[in-house]
Amino acid sequence: MAKSYRWAIPAATVLALFLLASGAMAQGPASPVRTAAPARNAPMIVLLDVKRVFAGYNTLLRNKADLEASMEQADATLRAEQENIRRLAEQIKEHKIGSVDYKRRELEINRRATELKVTAKQQQEQFIMADVQMLHQAYTEMQRVVYTYCTTNGIAIVLSMQGEGVKFDPTKPQTIQIILGKPLIYHHPNLDITQIILNELNRSSMAPRTSPGTNPVSRVPTRPGVGAYPR
Repeated sequence: MAKSYRWAIPAATVLALFLLASGAMAQGPASPVRTAAPARNAPMIVLLDVKRVFAGYNTLLRNKADLEASMEQADATLRAEQENIRRLAEQIKEHKIGSVDYKRRELEINRRATELKVTAKQQQEQFIMADVQMLHQAYTEMQRVVYTYCTTNGIAIVLSMQGEGVKFDPTKPQTIQIILGKPLIYHHPNLDITQIILNELNRSSMAPRTSPGTNPVSRVPTRPGVGAYPR
């Protein structure tokens, strides 16, 4: 029984989560936030690299590390039980086939093997759900910061950037496919609010939560250099 019980979180799960969450973002947070007057000459459309935000969001990185540790521990427990079953399978050879002891050990082996399979499946499902919930929480926190930043600066639309860090590599054909599939051909650097959102996420994750009724608009800085974008 050489089967490994390492867990794998399907990419489709993450994609489904973002498709679900994107609808919620269009509606804004459940608790309305006072909208500040639009900044003078502020762009109506800005860009955000969600992948880069997630790659640098400290809270998400810590949660992922904790989840990975839990997965490693669960995997070790399953592999230990797998080894115990293997030893029982070796010991059963010491008994005559069809004897009382043989049948008793055979039943025990089958029972423990079935329980191991069920436990592995249940834990895999639990870890997948934990990963989805972790990403959903991170996405929700990002939505909150984006919404507050946009209402503060009079921004109407936030577009998601994809594959901005990918450069063409002749030895890796998939890079040209990524580049050709990018919906964004060019953008002025001042339209990219990724670092602003990431900085605020990491700052707010370290600060105590505001009390109910506190206006979160004051917690998000206005965009530096507003008005320095191309017309």
